[in-house]
Formats: sequence, structure tokens, C-alpha cells
Amino acid sequence: SFTTLALPGPTVDNAAGALNLSAGAAGLRGTLVNGPADVRLYWGTTDGGTNLGSWTTATLLSGTSSGAFTGNVSNLIYGLTYFYRAHTSNQWGTAWAPATASFTSLKPLGAPAGAIPYTSMVEVSASEEQSGYEVTNAFNGNGLSGSTHTASGEWLSGGAQPVANQWVKVRFDQTYSLDYLRVWAFAESVDLCVTNADVYVLNQASDPGTNAHLSGGPFNATGWTAVLPQQAFMSSPGGSITNTDPHINLGGVLARQVAFKINATVTDLGLAGFSEIQIYRLAPPPISLTNAAANIITTTMAGLNGTLACAGAAYDVFACWNTVKGGTNAAQWTNSAFVGSWSNVAATNLSYTASGLAPSTTYYFTFRATNAVETLWATNVLSFTTLAGGGPPVPLLPRSAITMTGGVPSFTFATVAGFKYRLVYKNALTSATWLPVIAPPNFPLPDGWSAVSTGSPMSLSDTNTVGQPQRFYRLEAQ
Repeated sequence: SFTTLALPGPTVDNAAGALNLSAGAAGLRGTLVNGPADVRLYWGTTDGGTNLGSWTTATLLSGTSSGAFTGNVSNLIYGLTYFYRAHTSNQWGTAWAPATASFTSLKPLGAPAGAIPYTSMVEVSASEEQSGYEVTNAFNGNGLSGSTHTASGEWLSGGAQPVANQWVKVRFDQTYSLDYLRVWAFAESVDLCVTNADVYVLNQASDPGTNAHLSGGPFNATGWTAVLPQQAFMSSPGGSITNTDPHINLGGVLARQVAFKINATVTDLGLAGFSEIQIYRLAPPPISLTNAAANIITTTMAGLNGTLACAGAAYDVFACWNTVKGGTNAAQWTNSAFVGSWSNVAATNLSYTASGLAPSTTYYFTFRATNAVETLWATNVLSFTTLAGGGPPVPLLPRSAITMTGGVPSFTFATVAGFKYRLVYKNALTSATWLPVIAPPNFPLPDGWSAVSTGSPMSLSDTNTVGQPQRFYRLEAQ
């Protein structure tokens, strides 16, 4: 008799490491020996070693042949460190790669600049419109063919009011940074072509001027900003329908709505028209960090504000402040505090309350964001000045501020922003020492002082009154 030899089991390694394919996507590479065999690529943001249960995700490459292999993974977040380790198995055995590999993904790129699509326009309205020549025609691109425009895709007013009362308005699904306009000013007849209009912008969803569709004119500019007053548009010579104005610069102004208050046409016949209006936006950065004005400023504290946008990325955010402007030098910011961690958010507001400040002092502040790949600083350092100094207010503890429940007194009292408070007691008026009421977490050890008040009322209970026939209280501020 005889027995055949067993084939050697498969072995695998991932020494080749990961290959970044694009933002959020990577190829996890390795090499298999003694295939074919199944290969599983275990990966995640923590190293699970050779413990299957410690890995969050696995990618299966079934029946992999001997040699190099790659398994693609996606939905990766920039700024996180990822780990992966290959495991192989067939009827002859199983094996792990000798070591875990690590990698980070590519930084997301911004969306390309271009015309704001009609699908992003949630409202298109006008003072008037003729049947078949609705205002939507001026924005939906139906009449455009290359650089020309056909008369069937235009807006015409109804003629019920003078041209100077006519207007057109569009509202977007979000705020955009506007780059420039292109306007096709021919409308059915050269006599109806708009030759002059005031261009307004508004960076909010509601219209303070209540300019509603088909409500007539004139245009109510309340709350709007005129960015292009008396803007001229070229008329179409000889009735040609191939006219387009040059690019009309909007300078990156932030806007949610754009309006055209019409001033004149070629001949004022009571009618006005646009063939097509295209509004172009700048490319939005997918990752940005900016500071916003400080608020809740008192003698000793201030609220520091900012905005983080990190689509496809993750960051830990810190607030930094000092009496000198530190720029992007972390060593120059003598005060720094962790604000929070964010991952894959289009935009989020940041806030941190800086306390322990000196009265009548100018402070500078900024936000800093870090991850496994880079440090990102806010683009604009801002400043604020604390209020003039003065002693703490005289705290009041009226009888109405005290309630008794089951022999336990509770206290609720008004506070002034920028100061700390505590309640002290003694069991006899003849006692020389006042002791702090400790009521964590708001009035903690060792001395019972609260955090710096934001101006809201504070409350606490003294639960250590059992067996005391009397107790005297006093409210203190500092």
C-alpha cells in the first residue's frame, strides 16, 4: 500500500500594500502562493491582527489563483488610518499574512465649477408671463442649441404693466458662490429684448420683499443687495436669434436667490423678454475651515465660532486663542481646547466658550483641525475685546428661590454671565466659617464653585441636611 502526499497549504502576504485609486477608494494588494484558494481581505480603522472577530469588514476574492491579487474597497474617509490583513483558505489549509498593512486615502476634490443646473432651481418666478412663454423657459435650456437660441424657449411678460415694473427671479436649493452670468437677450422680436436691468442677490431661502410669482410689479428690493445696478444687455441686431452677451462677472458673491428688475427694452411696448439666463457658480471646496464672529462676550468669557466642511474626510477640531495673533503656528496659541470630532459632514457649526479671560483685553482666536494626514487651519484669524472689568455682582437668594421637598432644600437663582457661583452654609449664626454646598456635577469638589455662567439660572439641592434642626445659607459669586 501507499499514501499520496498532501499538497502544501496556501500562503499569503500583503507586503505590496494598498494602492490609492481615487478619493475614497483603494486597491488592497497581496500575493498568494499555492492557489487556487479563497482570499479574504480584512480591513478597518483598527488593526484586528489574526483575530477574525476584531475586524469590522471583509472583502472576499473567491478562487484566487496564485500570484498577485487586488481587492478594491470604497467609501473610505480621508484623514483616517486604515489597516488590512489578508487571510487565505482551501482544502489544504489556512493562513494569515505575516503582518498587517496600513494606508490612508486620497483627499477629496471639489466639484467642478459650472452652470447651476435647472434641477437645482427650486423656484422660478416672474411678475408676468404669457401662455407658452413661461418664465421657466428662460432657465431650463430648452431653446439652447450650441451658441444659438430658438424663439420657442423664451420668457415674455404679459404686457399688463409697464416694462419698468417687470421682474424675473430664481431661487436655488442651497447657497452658491456665484461666478458669472450669461444672458441671451433676444425675445421673439428685437423690440422686446431686455437691454437694461438691476441684478439683485439674496442669501436666504425666504424673500423679505414677498415678490411672488405672477403678483405683478414693481419689484420690492427689501432685504436684497444690488450687485449689478443698471446692467446693460446687448440687443439682437436685425432680429437674429444667435446673440449672447459676454460673461457678466458676479465676483463670487454668496447667494440663494437672484433677481432681475427690468429697467428697459429696445422699445417699450409694455412687453419684456429673455431667451435664456445661465448662472455659473464657483467650485465649492469639499474641505474648509473658517472662523465666525465671537459672541456672548463678557468680562471674562467669550463664545468662539466657526464652520467646518469635511465631506469625505474626518477631523478632530481644536479652538485656539491668545492675546497675540498666532496665525498657523500652534506654539503661538497659548490656549487650546478640544471642541469635537467630525466625519463626512457637508458643513457643521463650531462653538467653544473660552473662559478665564482678562477684562478689557483684545484676544485673537482661530480653529485648527487635525487628522492622520494633515493639520488644517481656519483661513481667517478673528479678534474680540472683553468687556471692562468690575467686581462680581451681588448675588441674590430671595425666599422664593428656596423650596423644600421631604426635608431637602432646593435652590434656584438668577446669574450674570461671566461669573462663577456657589452656595455656602453654616449650622449656627455664631459659627465663624461658611462651608460650601457640594452638589456635583454643577457644584463640585473641592470648593463648590460652578462653571462660568452663561447667564442662565442655576439650581442645586443640599441633600446633607438630615438631622439638622436649622441651617443658614449664603450665595456667593466671583
